[in-house]
Amino acid sequence: MAAYDTVNLVCHVDVSGSCCLNTTSAVGWQVMAKEKFGCDCGWLQHETNCFYVPTDKMTWSAGQSFCATRGSQLLTIHDDEENNWICSTVSELSYVSGTLTWTAGIRDPGGDIVWQDTNGAQSSISYSNWSPGEPIGPAGVADCVGVYVSFGKWVDIRCSGIHIVVCKKVKS
Repeated sequence: MAAYDTVNLVCHVDVSGSCCLNTTSAVGWQVMAKEKFGCDCGWLQHETNCFYVPTDKMTWSAGQSFCATRGSQLLTIHDDEENNWICSTVSELSYVSGTLTWTAGIRDPGGDIVWQDTNGAQSSISYSNWSPGEPIGPAGVADCVGVYVSFGKWVDIRCSGIHIVVCKKVKS
C-alpha cells in the first residue's frame, strides 16, 4: 500500500509488516521502521493521531467495523484546526470520490448527538461545526453525523447511506 503524508511531505510504500520505504524527493528511497515513524504505512499522520481513508465507501456501521479491525475508531473531530485538516486532506486524496465522510457521531436514545466508539461507549461532543439549521433529524431517521469535506460543515444523515470512511487512532 502506498500513501503520501501531506504534513511531513513523505511518500510511504509498505514493503513488509515492520517497515516502509519513504522518500521526500523524486530520487532515492530509505527504509524506516514503523516504530520510528509513528503511523502504520498507508496511514496519514496529523498531530498525535493517525488517519486511514479506505478506497471503498460504506455505511456508518460498516465503517465502525472496518475501523475496529484496524485498531481504530471512526473519525472524531475536536477543534477547528482538526476539522479543516481532515476536510482539506480527504478532499485532496485522488482515490476518494464523494463529498461526505462519516464521523463517530450518532444520536443516542435520548436524542443527543454523541461520539460512539467501536465498543459502544459514548462521550459528549465538545466541538461541532454544524451546517446552518443542523442537526435537523428527525430522530430515528437521520441519526448519524457526516462532514462535507468540501466546506467542513456537519450534517445529521441516515446511517444507512454509503459515504467516505475515515479511521482515527492515537499515534503509536
